[in-house]
Amino acid sequence: MNFLKLFGFYKHDPADSPERLDKVVNSRDSGSAMVALKKGIALAMAGRHENSLTHFDRATRLDPTLEIAWFNKGVAHQKLGHHNDAIKAFEEALGIKAASSGTWLNKGISLEATDAIEDAAYCYKEAIRVGTWEDQSDAVVALVQLGDIEQLMDRWDQAIEAFGEALRLDPGDIQTRVKYGVCLVGLGRIEEGVQFLDAIRDLHTKLEGYFDYSEGKLLLIVKTANRPNQLIEVRLEKFVDRARGPDTILPIGMPK
Repeated sequence: MNFLKLFGFYKHDPADSPERLDKVVNSRDSGSAMVALKKGIALAMAGRHENSLTHFDRATRLDPTLEIAWFNKGVAHQKLGHHNDAIKAFEEALGIKAASSGTWLNKGISLEATDAIEDAAYCYKEAIRVGTWEDQSDAVVALVQLGDIEQLMDRWDQAIEAFGEALRLDPGDIQTRVKYGVCLVGLGRIEEGVQFLDAIRDLHTKLEGYFDYSEGKLLLIVKTANRPNQLIEVRLEKFVDRARGPDTILPIGMPK
């Protein structure tokens, strides 16, 4: 799974330039929740996540209803790998503002990091259902994360639905196209899956690989500008095409 794409981005007022935030950090004013919040944001955006928590904590103490402070506190914990603390902070944020796709998504990522897979899937579904995305690429992340879990749990119909919707939003995502093709194989639509994966070569990338049914796995080498030689191996033990025999190798896009 790719969940530790670690996802969190801090929320802040776009009007707060780095210069304005620096002034807040250096000011002696510490009496309001908003000042504490902005000090935390300035430190967090400078990569000082541990230091930012002091100010996010102060902001949430001064104003427990400040949703953005709880969210940013969760992101800081997430960045530091404190996923249980991140989950608690995201839950506080959702208690104030439930219709936040970004918070549901980040909570799901931290749950997945603690192996609470089904709870993470629920959060991704809520993020998609709520649909309050500030950036459409976040919706793609939620759909792909959900698809990964559905595939892991052998729910291939749900997985291909999630990957298909992600591709509708971002047709050029090579990784998602590969996942969609693997789902076709998992559903027993083997020839269609091979054709789908082979067709990726006609886009902006070159895909080489093979289905090796003797070991029940799919091996792919994806060659793109950003990833010159990335090997993807997907285990498919439960979906060996027995009709082809145990030693069948079916090429996908091999060099002619």
